[in-house]
Amino acid sequence: MKDKIEISLDLYGNFACFTRPYMKLDRVTYDVITPSAARGILCSILCKPKKFYYEITKIEIMNEIKHIDIKKNELKDGKIKMDTKQDDILSIYREDDITQKNNRYLKDVYYRIYANIVKMPEYQYRSDENILTFKREFDRCVNYGKCKKQPYFGTKECICYFEPVNTQKYALQKNIDFGICLYDIFDITKNTILDKKNKDDVVNITFYHAIAENGVITIPPFNEIIKGGTAQYDW
Repeated sequence: MKDKIEISLDLYGNFACFTRPYMKLDRVTYDVITPSAARGILCSILCKPKKFYYEITKIEIMNEIKHIDIKKNELKDGKIKMDTKQDDILSIYREDDITQKNNRYLKDVYYRIYANIVKMPEYQYRSDENILTFKREFDRCVNYGKCKKQPYFGTKECICYFEPVNTQKYALQKNIDFGICLYDIFDITKNTILDKKNKDDVVNITFYHAIAENGVITIPPFNEIIKGGTAQYDW
């Protein structure tokens, strides 16, 4: 019995922002979708954390890479301060808490994602299911446009639309070296949620060298990517 099976789908949208983790002030997007963002979109469509996980294997870039800069008014530290004058009331003071930030987004994005559905090692198939069961359920969701929650490209204002592979559309015929890009901030083989009550809970940061050949980025297996170590999560 196989423990993995390949799936594919097309993703597109008006805007995207796949933030570089080392940009602390302004959000500056990578020039291509990260495996982390792609995996998040797949989980938005169908997620069974006790049964399987997604491993991104290939990304095809379908549209030319275009950028747009958008200025936004945001909280300086990302948190609303407690009003000391009025107990238990949260307030925002424009002069003190709001600042204008420049954000660089991608525009008119279109990707074709290939991934493996990989069975969790400890999961035991029921008598009426196998790895094909998960693929059929995923394909039904894609074909009918169903999802568990709205997928997005990096940030929630960048809505992601999905559909079955369009065989009339082809990858961008360009060779591009994107350099070292974020692979994921979690261990993809462990579908666990960070515990907000545990201050020692950490994220697992990983990277890979993203190179597009004729518009196609081949993602290395999870055990071959660059391990960036762990970092404490800032709640």
